[in-house]
Amino acid sequence: MTSSPSQMTPLVVVIGGGTGMGRDIALDQVSLGRDVLIAGRREGPLTETQRSAADPEKVLTVVADASTATACRVRQPDPARPVRRPRCGDDVVPAGPRPSRA
Repeated sequence: MTSSPSQMTPLVVVIGGGTGMGRDIALDQVSLGRDVLIAGRREGPLTETQRSAADPEKVLTVVADASTATACRVRQPDPARPVRRPRCGDDVVPAGPRPSRA
């Protein structure tokens, strides 16, 4: 059974959600009642952000390196707690200027 768009809960994805502005954005979105997926290279800051959220159950953490499309690697640190794996590839683009395709 599939859900219609009106029945789906929006998922906010924040790359770099463990520290700085990413953390602030993630915590703000959770306080607004949204489900949030935070990704970052270090598990510790992601876990701390999740614990700090108004509703930690609304936060899904993914340890990943999204600095470049080819370096996007998703690790599953705890096999007992499966994570949804985001698709990594050409659709993952780092912030800033796009590299030229020469």
